[in-house]
Amino acid sequence: MSPKALRHFCMVATELNFRRAAEHLHIAQPALSVSIARLEEQLGVELFVRGRRGVELTEAGRLLLPEAVQILRRIEGLQLLVRQAGAGEAGTLRLAFVGTAAYRLVPQALNQLQRSYPDIEVELYESITERIVEGLRNRSLDLGVVRYPLEQYPGLELEIVDEDGYCVALPIGHPLAVRKSLSLAALANEPLLVPPKEHSPALRNLMLQGFQARGIMPRVSWHQATQMATVLAMVEIGSGIALVPQCIVGRVAHRVVFRQLEKNSRFRTGLALLFDPGHLSPLAEHFRQAARAAKDNVKAGQL
Repeated sequence: MSPKALRHFCMVATELNFRRAAEHLHIAQPALSVSIARLEEQLGVELFVRGRRGVELTEAGRLLLPEAVQILRRIEGLQLLVRQAGAGEAGTLRLAFVGTAAYRLVPQALNQLQRSYPDIEVELYESITERIVEGLRNRSLDLGVVRYPLEQYPGLELEIVDEDGYCVALPIGHPLAVRKSLSLAALANEPLLVPPKEHSPALRNLMLQGFQARGIMPRVSWHQATQMATVLAMVEIGSGIALVPQCIVGRVAHRVVFRQLEKNSRFRTGLALLFDPGHLSPLAEHFRQAARAAKDNVKAGQL
């Protein structure tokens, strides 16, 4: 029983006239009659009573009609869903991100994505860079959002979508908090919370080299944390100070103060999309476009 045969049956059942039904279907009347006869043969019942006064549905035909209509609607829905999935307009995007991406980039890009493609569902996973890389390589993830700079990962590509800088997080009441901006030299004797070597070696090196390039050996705190919320909690209780992305300022509830770095003490960071170019799905490509749009809006001062 093919969808084509069911469409033919439904049209004849609606019109109760083979000629009019054939006209609506844009086929010859004899071809329609053959199609209905084959359907009746497959089912082993008569669906129509053909008489001088026209065509009427049999009891079997009356029972089949609403079911056939539902089947055809379901088939049409499946066809649409498959076409949308093939074009990246529907389906599930598996997206992993580092914690700081949740403050600005991820929500803004998701808003852009949902406005353009409301039928896309997104599975979100907060993670660390190494696990995001693993997920991309074993294809349990479609796309990752990571903080750069980072180590090289052969086979994966990086696209910067959110540029940012560092500022200093200090405990409330810290003597340096009275200043509007701080130099790296002013931080030299403060216990500095830096990312662990095993989790963020490139970011750790960026911070340490930023100091060392100015002839400063920072005092690295023995406390370590990977998540920004934990870092700020440590700052709050006085375990050290931290260089943190500017994007989190005004978006955290911890009792800390933030101060800008002086111009000649600044170094850049940001967020980037990490992906396997050989397995970039249409869904992932749509998120890339949404992230680019969010980046443009940030530059234009719209977000």
